[in-house]
Amino acid sequence: MVTVSAPHAAWDVHTAAGDFPADGLAAEQLRFLLRYATLAPSVHNTQPWRFRLAGEAVTLLADRSRQLPAADPEARELLISCGAALYHLRLALRRHGLRDDVCYWPEPAEPEAVARVQLGEPVTPAAEDELLFAAIAARRTARTPLEERRPAPAVVAALRAAARAEGAWLHTVSSERARRDIAALIAEGEQYERADITLQRERSRWAAGSILTFATAHGIATEPWEIAAGTPLLAVLETEGNHREDWLSAGQALARVLLRAAAEGVQASFLNQPLHHSGLRGRLRDIIGGSDHPQLILRLGYRAHAEPATRRPLAEVLEVAD
Repeated sequence: MVTVSAPHAAWDVHTAAGDFPADGLAAEQLRFLLRYATLAPSVHNTQPWRFRLAGEAVTLLADRSRQLPAADPEARELLISCGAALYHLRLALRRHGLRDDVCYWPEPAEPEAVARVQLGEPVTPAAEDELLFAAIAARRTARTPLEERRPAPAVVAALRAAARAEGAWLHTVSSERARRDIAALIAEGEQYERADITLQRERSRWAAGSILTFATAHGIATEPWEIAAGTPLLAVLETEGNHREDWLSAGQALARVLLRAAAEGVQASFLNQPLHHSGLRGRLRDIIGGSDHPQLILRLGYRAHAEPATRRPLAEVLEVAD
């Protein structure tokens, strides 16, 4: 169990067997499992999700009140965040011996209904499910300095496999030229955002505690492009398409990658400035090659300690249908 202070009480969860109400009602089981869904990563920690509990199923709903209209007008990042919460819920189900039966976009008349998860038949948890579930309480967004050492090739291969398992691709940036070019794109995207007063106000509302300065091998990084240049492992998460289904897949892949990373002691944060501008997104595709669509830019590395982000309590995001 991870013990945390009151502002981070949601992280005080068990990841060992024993607490799950295996003999309880379906509603009790789903309430228990939803605590892990609320610990998923989200863009600027917006946590743009709600859950509706009815019988033996729970519906994941996109919370449009927490969308970023200036930075995310198409709700791409909102759905990526919802996908991450969905993956955490699916993982928690499997870890507790239940198949994760999912119906995507279950209500045509309710576009906010992203997915419905039904309690499935009993299953035996896979070793990978055990490993990833145990990492939920340890995952952090690393907004503070990372060690200079790069994750080992075996760890990088495991992260790529985690993305592929959820229908996405993790492109790790290996050449120094590509790293410099991506850093330049990040700098350009940051300039656009600094010049946009609406974006600045939006960021200041949601991004408390975001990246400001990081120590690197080359000194103190004070700009996003310097942070990118000094990142031990820079990676781009991509999908084949660029529609709502792809964004949801990207979110599930992101959650799985970050949990696999946390299981190895690797933490991550984001440098997504180029992805908010269509022209820069196209140039990013050219830099990394291929025809897939970049969805997130990740910086990954080791960090001895990082505080968890504040979470909304389950009672705030859960509604129970009559």
